[in-house]
Amino acid sequence: MDPIKLLFSLAILCVAAFLVEAQDTIPTIKANSATVSIRDGDVLKKEAWNLAPEAKPDIYETFVKKGSKKTVEFITDIDKIAFQVEAGKTYDFIIQKGETKCYTQIKASELKFWNDADFWQSPSIKTPYSENISDAEKVAGLSKFWSEAKYNFINFDLVPDLDWDKTYLDFIPKVLAAKSTLEYYRVLQEFAGKLHDGHTNVSFPKELQSEVMARPAIFARLVEGHVLIVEIQDPKLTAEGIAVGQEIKSVDGVPVKDYAEKNVAPYVSDSTPQSKATSVYEYFLLRGSVSKPVELELKDADGKIFRRSLPRLTREQLNSLPNPTKNFDLRMLPNNIALVTINTMSDGPGEEKFMAENFPAMSKAAGVILDLRENGGGNSSVGYNILSYFIDKPFKGSSWYTREYHPTFRPWGQSDKVFGQEAEAISMEQIKQMRNGVEPFLGPLVVLSSPRTFSAAEDFLVAFKPTKRGLIIGEPSGGSTGQPLVISLPGGGTARICSKHDTFADGTEFIGVGVIPDIAVSPKVTDFTQGKDAVLERAIEEIKKRQ
Repeated sequence: MDPIKLLFSLAILCVAAFLVEAQDTIPTIKANSATVSIRDGDVLKKEAWNLAPEAKPDIYETFVKKGSKKTVEFITDIDKIAFQVEAGKTYDFIIQKGETKCYTQIKASELKFWNDADFWQSPSIKTPYSENISDAEKVAGLSKFWSEAKYNFINFDLVPDLDWDKTYLDFIPKVLAAKSTLEYYRVLQEFAGKLHDGHTNVSFPKELQSEVMARPAIFARLVEGHVLIVEIQDPKLTAEGIAVGQEIKSVDGVPVKDYAEKNVAPYVSDSTPQSKATSVYEYFLLRGSVSKPVELELKDADGKIFRRSLPRLTREQLNSLPNPTKNFDLRMLPNNIALVTINTMSDGPGEEKFMAENFPAMSKAAGVILDLRENGGGNSSVGYNILSYFIDKPFKGSSWYTREYHPTFRPWGQSDKVFGQEAEAISMEQIKQMRNGVEPFLGPLVVLSSPRTFSAAEDFLVAFKPTKRGLIIGEPSGGSTGQPLVISLPGGGTARICSKHDTFADGTEFIGVGVIPDIAVSPKVTDFTQGKDAVLERAIEEIKKRQ
């Protein structure tokens, strides 16, 4: 061979060998779950990253001040990897889930003021808690929420009669009149409530949680116009005569609906009437100070009126009680019907483990009922993963849009627009990967919904309903999902502002409406006094028809 050609061939082989070796040295971490947490500097983004093997690479962008470094760490359910990143560089690695390799890249861009978290979440506004913050802090917090909502809130068209600027002016004297930080945050909650959005609200500082968020170990609910006890979490209360189905007639000596209207309703923010009733009567009605028991007047099934004083408990105390409720549960009903209860979309690793262990039993059932009635949401990818086990064709999630503001357009007289994406179909290849290659269950399928079916659980309904894979039975869902923008407020509290509007893939609205069931069934008072479940009973009937 010609010596020059030989040298050229050897050079090519060396380059090829170098490239192979370089590819082999890309670090790899393992994962069992498709959701990954990211620690970006001091900020932990829990389950914020969804594996996307089709993207090569899947890019995570972070921002670093020029000349400095910070740590970015990817954390799977079983492994982790960290990089010291600096502006202008990229960092490649692989996340391997089973046989699937997800090529991932961290792109470190230079930090500018417009992408600097401290510019938007200034430490000057994020002041610590004190019993009564200053007037300047009170006005600053109100102004912060007002301005962030004015530029970022996505659902102003759903409150067409709201004059946001006038409302802001009306609330300035209210915040200045607040005599404590606790009173101040109540005023902010009322201000946020004017937006009537389930993903927009104000939360108290942690120092005040035991003063405002403690509650007795029961849940109440508005059923056919009556406020009933629907769940008891502490067996001691049962021994004291408290029972499911009893009606709450008054709270602290005030008729229950009058109490709710005055002390609860003004401070909650919800997108639909059904969601507001849930917030007012189920989530917040009995909350208050841990140091003050709640005085209830109750009516039992025989019509007897009696009174009980129930202690309020902190979250930690409630969590220490025996809790039979699970995030995920499988129960086999008569006629070989599988009842699958899914109470959260927040536990990706837990969901994947549950499906891996229990799907073999589900797949042999004569029919499956997915109960989402107590599912308050989490991550939509968890719901899509569950759906993948029950479908054999591509499906679409939500279409969405957000506001796109260009400051220069205003002096030019041009209108601002929205940026959005139409729902893209999740392919069969992706669906098979999501269910780890197992064959789906294609028998009779029913999903149960309620006003407590919320956020990412509604995203599941939005993906499920157009497939016509099965029926939705129950009540309309809560009617609120989206992407909240979380902001810090003076005195240690926080607020959320909904920045993203979702629709069905075809543009059909459900925000402010709820996902409407195919068969409407609402619980009745007798369901709780007689231990029935009319919604589940109807689902069983429909499964039997299709067996």
